Amino acid sequence: MEPFEIDQTVWLIDTGLYRPDRRTLALADLHLGYEEAMRQAGVMLPETRFEDLLGRLNGVFSALDVSSKTPLNELILNGDLRHDFGPLNAAEWRELNAFFQEALPFCRRIVVVEGNHDPTLSAFARRFSRVEVVACWQQEGWLYTHGDRVPELPSGVITIVIGHEHPALSLKDPVTGRRERYKAFLQGRFAERALWVLPSCNALLQGTDLTKEGVLSPFLAEGVWQGCLAYARDDQGRIYPFGPLNRLI
Repeated sequence: MEPFEIDQTVWLIDTGLYRPDRRTLALADLHLGYEEAMRQAGVMLPETRFEDLLGRLNGVFSALDVSSKTPLNELILNGDLRHDFGPLNAAEWRELNAFFQEALPFCRRIVVVEGNHDPTLSAFARRFSRVEVVACWQQEGWLYTHGDRVPELPSGVITIVIGHEHPALSLKDPVTGRRERYKAFLQGRFAERALWVLPSCNALLQGTDLTKEGVLSPFLAEGVWQGCLAYARDDQGRIYPFGPLNRLI
C-alpha cells in the first residue's frame, strides 16, 4: 500500500486523505456495526469486515511510517463512525471499543466529527482521554465536516473535507462488458473553496456512482459534482486518476 501524492500537502492512501505536513489522516464513513444491522434485517454477511478494516488501518500506518514512537497528530473520523441510529447496540459498542484500543497507540488524538448516524457517540467517547467528538473540526484553513449539511463556513477556511456521499465509479471491462464499482475520491470546488470528498472506509459499502445516481450531499448539489476530478481506488488500495467526472457521464 503506497500513498498517491496529489502534491506536497495532500496524499491519498487506501480510503484516507493524509496531510504529511500536519501528520493528519482523515477517514470517513466506517459504519461500525453494519453487519449486525444487516443480520437484524435478515441479510447474512461474512464476519470478517472489521478484522479487514483493522488490517487496512495498520497497513496505512505502516506505509505512512506511523508508530507509537512516530504517531499521527490527529486521526480524524469524518462522520458516520457507527451505522445504526439510536442507542449503541452491543456490536457497535464492541467494535468502537476495539477500534479505539487499536488506533489510539498510534495517534496523539482521535477527532470524531459527528455524522447523521452519530448523535449518541459523545457519552461513549468519554471513556477515552484522547478521543474528542465535535460537530466540525477546523485546522489551519481546513474544515472537516461530515457533509450531510452545510455548516457555517468561516472566512479562514480554504479547504473542505467531507464524507457522507460514499462516491464510487462504475467501470466497464472492455472484454467481458461487465461493470465493476470502485470507491473514489472527488476533488472539486464549493463556495470558492477547495473540496475533497472521501469514499466510505467500510469495504461492504461500495458507494454511489454519481454519473448514474443522484447525489446525497448538499455540497455536491446544483452541478458541483460534474466538475470534480475523480480518483478511483482498486481492490488492493491503489489509487488511479480518472479526470473530470463530466467526461465519464
